[in-house]
Amino acid sequence: MLLISFALSFLESQVQTLHATAATATGSVNACGNTVAACLLDIPLRVREAVEHTVCRGAAVALATVQHQSGHDFRQVELVDPELGSEEWEEFEELADDMEMAAAAISKDVNIEAIIGNLFADE
Repeated sequence: MLLISFALSFLESQVQTLHATAATATGSVNACGNTVAACLLDIPLRVREAVEHTVCRGAAVALATVQHQSGHDFRQVELVDPELGSEEWEEFEELADDMEMAAAAISKDVNIEAIIGNLFADE
């Protein structure tokens, strides 16, 4: 009888720990649902939304920065397929290098945790 009581007490503490962990996980991304299970199932969707928002915003900021710094107008960019080693290829590589430098500079100043926190704070 004492062994059964101990086992039940242990299992109850494990369930409480799992519930607290689930509450922390779902609360940190504002997961929605009527049950703990529904909230846990909502986590991937909320994370995907945050990532998509961050990637789109990051790409837009990087593109605007490169456009400003390079003097090129990227609003009317046409797809290109330059031949490897051609002069157009070299120009394309130079432009890609310019974009990479701007993206690296921006990413040093961006705090991803703050962006995700701000995204979820609005809801």
